[in-house]
Amino acid sequence: MPNLKYLLLLTILCSLVLFTNCGEDSDDPVAEDTIDPIIGSWVLTNEEWTGSEENPNSLRACFLKSDHGKPNKWNITTTKATQKMWKCWIGGPGAGKMPFGNWPITYKETWTNLGNNKYEFNGDEGSYKPYSLEFSSDLSSMIVIWFEGEYAETWTRQ
Repeated sequence: MPNLKYLLLLTILCSLVLFTNCGEDSDDPVAEDTIDPIIGSWVLTNEEWTGSEENPNSLRACFLKSDHGKPNKWNITTTKATQKMWKCWIGGPGAGKMPFGNWPITYKETWTNLGNNKYEFNGDEGSYKPYSLEFSSDLSSMIVIWFEGEYAETWTRQ
């Protein structure tokens, strides 16, 4: 009889260990109380053409101190993103100056974290996904590669 009690106790203990949940039953890759690192106010501090061919565009983002425009700004909240963009001529006699037009251009979008540093933005201009996006280890900057690696933007948290 004492062996039966020990066997019953051992069965109960094993059942507790085997059927106890040690984690959450969530398929969500980001915990709900975690703040997404993309949220914040960002300013463009560098833009570099990285494509295999020469840059076919005559415009670039204004980010240099000598530029007539201002650096692009990107304000990202938990659900919305607002991007203010200024463009400057790349070269020639107008280098660093802004083309005629109403500047800045403002894009209002919503965004989604797709996981693994992949994001999707949706707005009046359609839907787009950066080719890649990497944050610095201290989350003070991010490098966004656009299209198929054609150019890279460095954004610094304000």
